[in-house]
Amino acid sequence: MQNKCFVIIPFLLLVIGCSVPQKSFKDAEIILRDLSAGKFGSSVQIFYNADSTFALNIKQEKSSSRNPNPPLNFFVYNFKIAKIIFEDSLSAGSASWLNNNQIEVRLIPGIVSADEGENLFGYIYNVNSGKKSDLNPAQQNK
Repeated sequence: MQNKCFVIIPFLLLVIGCSVPQKSFKDAEIILRDLSAGKFGSSVQIFYNADSTFALNIKQEKSSSRNPNPPLNFFVYNFKIAKIIFEDSLSAGSASWLNNNQIEVRLIPGIVSADEGENLFGYIYNVNSGKKSDLNPAQQNK
């Protein structure tokens, strides 16, 4: 009888331990939406990377004739650690997923001089390393 108890008790503990509810993706998504609403108010767009481990949250008003290049506010949320890992505000620009690990942030400059003609303005942010790199790597060496 005692041998059966030694087998049954660990088995029950294993079953109970495995059945503890984990936060589901839907729960995490609700937390993210509440966080976005608290930070930016309404009209927030949320874009997930390919494997839904990060979310890019963007607040930008629609373009209008009065304001053709509206300000951009955004942050990146990491679902694994349930935390904002990066945020930025631009006077005008765009942000989008370049691939599963990188976000391309493009700035819309005001006045551009002739020698800056074909250059891209902005950076690429790597969500895994936390590093930013210029869209024009050759310009960093000047």
